[in-house]
Amino acid sequence: MLLTLSWREQTTANVDLSLLIEEVIQVWSIRLKIQQRLRSIRERKENWDECGSKKPNGLSLVHAENLLSELLDAVIAASRPWLTPFISSDEDGHITVAWHKGEHELHLEISEDDVEYVTVWGIKIDTEMDVGVLSRDNFLTLWNWLLDG
Repeated sequence: MLLTLSWREQTTANVDLSLLIEEVIQVWSIRLKIQQRLRSIRERKENWDECGSKKPNGLSLVHAENLLSELLDAVIAASRPWLTPFISSDEDGHITVAWHKGEHELHLEISEDDVEYVTVWGIKIDTEMDVGVLSRDNFLTLWNWLLDG
């Protein structure tokens, strides 16, 4: 049986395919940027900042790469926009990731075993910041809070 599509169906199929290809390229580009940033962090040595900071922990780097991929997938599945994060490492060799949108900031500290988050919406530590452990259950709630800020 030969399947033929009308002009309208062909045009719609071409547009849908073009949008899908564009989305795939965009996601691939995001993943590549994350990998490049983590690769440059992986190359840091002890005392990389001349302030005594530790070399980034290899297991923390692997955890960060897997986590960021998982978070990107969750954002895409929720049909929410992805914001480019600032990615670095701290004095203890943990990987740090930060997003900023308006007055809202979401910071992650990724170690070998866990991920802590800090939400910031002002300068007062007691009333305008929150700290917790990141989980699959709370990430999209935090992401929506960030985007709506």
